[in-house]
Formats: sequence, C-alpha cells, structure tokens
Amino acid sequence: MSNDGMWMVDAATSPPFDQYRTVAQNSMTNTTYDPTIKQWVSVYYDNLGGYAIESTSGWQGNTASWSGKGLDGGTFADVITKVSDTETSDANTTTDPKGQVTNVTITCKKNAS
Repeated sequence: MSNDGMWMVDAATSPPFDQYRTVAQNSMTNTTYDPTIKQWVSVYYDNLGGYAIESTSGWQGNTASWSGKGLDGGTFADVITKVSDTETSDANTTTDPKGQVTNVTITCKKNAS
C-alpha cells in the first residue's frame, strides 16, 4: 500500500528465464480506483524498459477483464477468474505492434495450511 493508502503497490522479481532475459526482471505495479471514471487503473513498469497502463470496471461475477494499450501500439488483455476460494486463473493475451499474438495462462492456488 502506498504511504497515503490510495494505491496498492506490488513489487515483483522474476529470475532470468530464457536466452533473451539473462538478468532478473524487477517490476512495480501500482493499482488504484478512479471514482471519476468508475475504473480500476493499473500502472506497470520494469527495469527492462517495459511499461503499461490498463483498466477494468471491476469484477463481474467471478471475472475481472483488464485491457490496455502500450505507447508502442501493442495491446493486452487479462481475464482474471476466481475459480474457487483457493484458486484463480489469469488468461493474458498480448499483441505486439507487428501483430504477433502471445497467450499465457497463469494459475494461482493457495497452499493448504
């Protein structure tokens, strides 16, 4: 949480994972609710030059659909689904400025206590 309580702050580190990413990726995501436009807004940036802004109107049932556009012309969409009280999935689609589409699905499960 930010010092003033207006932003949720998430810092993440991903280790190198292929021949192109030979250093750790350190990222920050800041998320807030804008009551003027009735949208959740998320701002992302990382140490490799990545940045993005995306938004959602919020949860519709068990799903929140985020979308955004990078300043380079790329687009992205995240569909987050609450599968159960202990599991979520995130279906991410990214289209780069050349039209190349990448789909990734992430599943998060809470560990049993």
